[in-house]
Amino acid sequence: MSAAFPRKLIFGEDSINQLPEALQDLGLKGKAMLVTGRRFARESGYLDRLGSLLTSHGTDVVVFDEVEPNPSVETVEKGGKLARDEGVGFVIGFGGGSAMDAAKGIAILAAQGGSLRDYYYPAELKEPILSIIAVPTTCGTGSEVTKYAVFSEGLRKNVVASDRIVPTAAILDPQVLRHLPAKILAHTAMDALAHALEAYFHVKADLLSETFSLRALKLILKNFKQAYDGEMTYRKRLFYASMLAGFAINLTGTVIPHGLGYYLTERFEIP
Repeated sequence: MSAAFPRKLIFGEDSINQLPEALQDLGLKGKAMLVTGRRFARESGYLDRLGSLLTSHGTDVVVFDEVEPNPSVETVEKGGKLARDEGVGFVIGFGGGSAMDAAKGIAILAAQGGSLRDYYYPAELKEPILSIIAVPTTCGTGSEVTKYAVFSEGLRKNVVASDRIVPTAAILDPQVLRHLPAKILAHTAMDALAHALEAYFHVKADLLSETFSLRALKLILKNFKQAYDGEMTYRKRLFYASMLAGFAINLTGTVIPHGLGYYLTERFEIP
């Protein structure tokens, strides 16, 4: 079994402030595209904060803040075209799984062009792909460390799967979870729980994947209630668990419940 992991992983309070240092360490230069959802980044002040961090590093920023929940092919292709037109050098995804998945799709299209549909699994993704920095704001998808990106088209969810879209760096700052409503925390934590369970029971499971999945399961089950009630110590532990569950599915993949869930999301808008 083999899997790719981010080259740089930063976890801790106010770790977003280490973004310029991460760019320096990774040798990322040129213009950055900041990919976010439509409201949270701007209303919470994080859009300005990230912009200031980047400009202080001498990095020009292009903002693409049009990502909807369950990002559509049209939205991602629009972002990809903007990135190509602007000559973007790397992409930063800030948000939940939707924003980070959109960033992955944009990183592909900015470098290679074409339609997003050209890259759906089982297509083999090849270089070049822009580097991706993922900054999650929920404790569920694990997209900041995974090789998967999911895109909506009608009643279908389509997957791009490749080690090449594992983010170059992931920055997990638990402080962002202060803004996370309890309802969304519950939805995303159940996603992380599903990742851990499905990885554990997967036919490809081994000692390494079980190390990640079992630890994630224990953390989620032990800390969910207090995290839901808003206690930050416990939310931080769910954040960590979500990342571990992401590592687990990178090694194994998911199983039937995830496939069923895609249809329920698209057909009935169930998270």
